Amino acid sequence: MRLVACAAAVFTIFTFQVIAADVPNVIGTWTIVSKKPSTDSEGTRELLADRASLSIKIVRQDREAFSGTIIGPKRKTERIAGSFRRDGKTFVYSSDQTAGVGQVQGNEMQICRTDAGCALLTRTK
Repeated sequence: MRLVACAAAVFTIFTFQVIAADVPNVIGTWTIVSKKPSTDSEGTRELLADRASLSIKIVRQDREAFSGTIIGPKRKTERIAGSFRRDGKTFVYSSDQTAGVGQVQGNEMQICRTDAGCALLTRTK
């Protein structure tokens, strides 16, 4: 019985290390590169990315968890904290004012805020 418990513990530790190895390093400054026009329910066109973050600065990362700041359209800074899902690409995050999901592939990050829509960002630093 002890052998089974020890094997399960080693497997669990190994699994978490494999997951952590697959998570991309997101430390740096990310900025919007494209703004996609959209039509809201009243038929007016607007740029959803304008209401999304203008830049995200990730300053800490511990395996799948990360933190930093979002600088919004009015240059207001909010703290952000997030964590990657098991796939190593998709993450969830929250800030002082909002929350959302995103995905990272290489130096591109797509974020979808619950209050503003989606935006595509690239790492600039």
